[in-house]
Amino acid sequence: MLGTVVTALLGALGIVGTLAAARIQARGAVRQAEAALAQAHATHRAAIEAAATQAQSSFEQQARAARRPVYLSLVDAGHAFADRLPDLFDGTFVGDAPLESEKNAMRVALSRVELEGPATLITLGRSVLATAEKAERMAVGMRSELYVLYRLGIATGEYDGEGLSGDHFDVAYEASNALHRLRQTKPAGQTARDRMLLLRQYFQTEERAHVPDDSDHRLLWGAIRDAEGAMRSAAAAGVIPETSVRRMIVRAVDRTRDATEIFDSNADAFNGAREQFINAARDYLHSPSL
Repeated sequence: MLGTVVTALLGALGIVGTLAAARIQARGAVRQAEAALAQAHATHRAAIEAAATQAQSSFEQQARAARRPVYLSLVDAGHAFADRLPDLFDGTFVGDAPLESEKNAMRVALSRVELEGPATLITLGRSVLATAEKAERMAVGMRSELYVLYRLGIATGEYDGEGLSGDHFDVAYEASNALHRLRQTKPAGQTARDRMLLLRQYFQTEERAHVPDDSDHRLLWGAIRDAEGAMRSAAAAGVIPETSVRRMIVRAVDRTRDATEIFDSNADAFNGAREQFINAARDYLHSPSL
């Protein structure tokens, strides 16, 4: 009887052990299944991300390919403007707006850049147009100054050209000399700011015949008055434009930079803006896709 009971208990324990072992194996299988599922999810996510990255890279490459001619149009328009800009200064252009077509080409090209972007190139493109417009304004202004000097220089033999005769020669000769004397008037201790302040005072004073008591001011004041009188006589005789009289006097008193230096500085600013745009466009077009 006892043997039978013991045998039964041992059989029961064997069954329990078998069940426990099976349960442990089942847990291991579940963990393996969960790990396999997680790995499958990770592989799926990686595949999706790789596809998205590849699609983004392809899109970026296509976008850059489309933007290349847009940037090139502004570069070409800038080159065309730069080629014609010296003509303004040299006086070989014809018409009131000699570079209007070149500027319009840059405006159209810039509008395309503004549509395509990115923001950095939009800013640089706007700078190209702004410096071009300023260089054009300054070139026209400086050419007017050089034209006056040319007309006056004919009388003194400084330039080749059709000579002036009779009264025209006399007034041009006097105006040229008066302007030269004004340039050479350099009172000791006077700065450029002092000269310009005195010139402003001169133009704001109705009684210009009254010379200031200060000896330094008296010297420059007299030179300004003589130059203005001679230049207005030349303008009245038709040798130079009336609108050039005051500007030429201001330039003679200022003497900080001549016309060529002013033109060169503005042309350099325009060329520098073009170079910045070209370099930025090149970097963008040839940099690795994100």
